[in-house]
Amino acid sequence: MTMGILLCALLTSCGKLKTVFNAASSLQSEERPEIAEKSTKQSAVTLDQKYAAYTNLDMFLTGKLQESLDAYTAKFGEADAFKVKKNDNLYMGILVDTMNKKELDESFDYASRQPAMDEVDQTVKELNPRFKALIATLEEANTYYKLKSYVDDDFVKGRMLHQTIHEQTARMKPQLDQFITVFEAKRAQKMQEDLESFKQKDYMIRLYALSFMLKAGEIQDELNRQGITSNNMKELNEGPIKDKYSLLIVDMNQFLEYVKDTERIKKEGLNTNFTPVEVYKSRIIQLKASATDLLARAEEARNDLSSSKSKFTKQNKDGTPENYSKKLKEAWSDYMKIK
Repeated sequence: MTMGILLCALLTSCGKLKTVFNAASSLQSEERPEIAEKSTKQSAVTLDQKYAAYTNLDMFLTGKLQESLDAYTAKFGEADAFKVKKNDNLYMGILVDTMNKKELDESFDYASRQPAMDEVDQTVKELNPRFKALIATLEEANTYYKLKSYVDDDFVKGRMLHQTIHEQTARMKPQLDQFITVFEAKRAQKMQEDLESFKQKDYMIRLYALSFMLKAGEIQDELNRQGITSNNMKELNEGPIKDKYSLLIVDMNQFLEYVKDTERIKKEGLNTNFTPVEVYKSRIIQLKASATDLLARAEEARNDLSSSKSKFTKQNKDGTPENYSKKLKEAWSDYMKIK
């Protein structure tokens, strides 16, 4: 009897407490509508933050992810032919580079945030599940080879994963191509607007930082247009590259000169610790050096220098279009961190 009374009292008290708690929560939501709204709507971000997030996503998809897929195909073959050498360092796994999962998740999350970039946001939403499915399979395969499970099952699971990786890559490709097309067109427009804004505000550090990146991108575009890879360097038509290279150097020198001015740094509202700009400065120096090596390597390839006289070898990737592309992506990533 006593236990029943205590239980009844406890339940009654809890009921009252719950009522009071709910009332307080309701009152708090009325006084601060953003609390109620937060559970149903993602917080807004700036347009620059969204561009930075999508740029990082673009760089990963066309950079580190593509490197992993290319390396995988080189080692295990195309979709219709699984090939493997047991002594081919399989235990090292298949992922070329680690990825920042949190950063990637945040980039995809931006598709649901304001301000809207309608067509781009939609492609990111469509790309997300297919990307995650492929990454999950790549990680499963990575673990499979690092654990040397292929020794236990004689590559039975390896063959299944091989087929799945190629199928998921093909399934993701339409959304990936669409994202690259619509986002890079949108970003190109914004970059031109930023250039004009920096010019009007006399933000010369920011102006030449961006102008350098656009010039570097034009070199990459010309390499793509000519279809130049490390396998056909001697076919490079250097004329258009040299023209763009000269302009690249002008922009780099202007940036390096303006960035010495501490008063200008303050005027342009750059981060007071200046670390992002210093990191970016080292990146553009590396990128310029890569462009220099590119022209030198093409010259040597055209003259058929023997390997004993050449500073470039198949093992040394300096001066290859692939190396230049990698340096360009790294520089873009650090450019986006300049605040």
